[in-house]
Amino acid sequence: MTKDKRLSTPSTEVSDARLVGVFLGAALGDALGWPYENRARNSSSKAGGTLRFSDWVKRSGGRFQPHEELIPAGSYSDDTQLILAVSRAKTTSSDWWHYFATVELPLWLTYERGGGGATLRAARSWLKGIPPWESGPSERERYFQAGGNGAAMRIAPHILSNLGKPFDKVAEDIVLDSVVTHGHPHAIIGALAYGFALWTAIHNSQTLEYGHLLRAVRENVGLWGVWRSVSAVWPNWLPIANDYGFEASWAETVDSFASQIEVATESLEAGALSLDQSTLEALGCFDKRILGAGTVAASAAIYLASRYAAGPMEGVTAAAFARGADTDTIASMTGALLGAINGVEWLGSLGREVQDYEFIADMARSMRRAAPNELRYKWVDNRYIDSILTDLDKGRPIQMPPGFPSVAREVDLVTTNSQNLRARSWILQEPHFQTIVIKKLIRAKRETASEKDQEAFAFKSEEPNSPSWEATFAGIGLYASDIAQSVNFYHRLLGLPVVRQTSKMIQLGEHLVLRPSPNKEKGGSGTLVYIQVSDLGNCFKVLRSAGLMPSEIEINGSRRSLTCLDPDGRTVEVFQRF
Repeated sequence: MTKDKRLSTPSTEVSDARLVGVFLGAALGDALGWPYENRARNSSSKAGGTLRFSDWVKRSGGRFQPHEELIPAGSYSDDTQLILAVSRAKTTSSDWWHYFATVELPLWLTYERGGGGATLRAARSWLKGIPPWESGPSERERYFQAGGNGAAMRIAPHILSNLGKPFDKVAEDIVLDSVVTHGHPHAIIGALAYGFALWTAIHNSQTLEYGHLLRAVRENVGLWGVWRSVSAVWPNWLPIANDYGFEASWAETVDSFASQIEVATESLEAGALSLDQSTLEALGCFDKRILGAGTVAASAAIYLASRYAAGPMEGVTAAAFARGADTDTIASMTGALLGAINGVEWLGSLGREVQDYEFIADMARSMRRAAPNELRYKWVDNRYIDSILTDLDKGRPIQMPPGFPSVAREVDLVTTNSQNLRARSWILQEPHFQTIVIKKLIRAKRETASEKDQEAFAFKSEEPNSPSWEATFAGIGLYASDIAQSVNFYHRLLGLPVVRQTSKMIQLGEHLVLRPSPNKEKGGSGTLVYIQVSDLGNCFKVLRSAGLMPSEIEINGSRRSLTCLDPDGRTVEVFQRF
């Protein structure tokens, strides 16, 4: 294995045009390819595979929240959104990985467009303040199975912010970024190999030879194919990852990716006989089982950039219009590579039609900054997001984190096809900021017969005899026929902590008190107790192993629940929000 000697001393003399070319090339490819991605569910007849931007309509929501969203011409998707999110993190805080995980990523849930499943799940976990590798067993397993291209698509800021530095330093940043959302070697190795190709392209000061990027990646496996430790930042990550065979499958994944690069190289060396469609098919771009893998997107982008280094727009369109592939991500990654090689001239007037093109160019140039702003920040949690949505709902000024627009206006971009579902949408837009579109779906409440009956019991706040003081719910007491059995159920099986105990009562958690039944009789009929847990799947297994026959887990919106009976026959609903 030989090493390209031109890579050993990267130059810092990189023009602004090439920096802008990386970000704007990525955004252009994303905007061109997004309407043709399978997940986009484009219902517009205007999309025809031509080299222009058009408005189109995206169908979303599945069976339960069906709605359509108008996507204005030139709009980009999650690929560019996450490049910008990482960029803001790197220019805001020296612990950018923490800022990305706890501010940018949770907030992204409010405005994401076309986000992949693994990134969405990880963002929801961080929103709750839980790293995804520390979540419940089922979610943790899904995290370590996440090998998609959601990590590779967003790593361009690490190359631009580390100009002139050895790839080892860049690789450390890429790995720290990747594990925030993805835990499988396919995702991380794809990000590393693509990052190496981008690092090579941006530091190349000579005319790039045909196939140079592919050869550089093939000949430097020992540089990009090495695991970089994250223990200094995430100390428990690798021990947990190895429970899922991470290190054992690393070398195998590197070898598999090297084989993909060999396939791409052989195709390229066929010259005029090379066919993009057959090469992309050989790389797995149209295989529904793996088309979204990080290694597939990386190998496809490196192949197309190597093939079309002298004709960049042709390379981007080859990716963007490859129906059946992950078009937006492959086109975005290809566009970034070709921008690193060719700068911005090739983008022409089409580049200026990309959403936020001036902001994107400014952000690319800002990556040269030696030090971040070190602005103070706080985690974005559910309360933070609820306050934004409430303020938007009521037309009040909103508070956004640094680097985001805060001027909002309501727009009519989202429509629903259900009488029981309403939609509202807002656009946040200011000069020199990223454009943000936030949508909110509201399910209309149906009045049931029981709710109509309850109107007879409704109290009016203006009644003259209402108390003048405030009242707060403090708790509820339940009689238990066998106090030991009940404590075992609520404490040992469901996990409520015992916070107080006397000869007459036992308090569990903040609101539940158990008292011995005077007559030792069971009296639970008609009572419903609610218990919230953080891991419903594991709770289900514990209850079933204790012989309590819980119901099957049901999903309703963002809530999963089961029911069972406590020792006195009371119905207990155990639920988890996600």
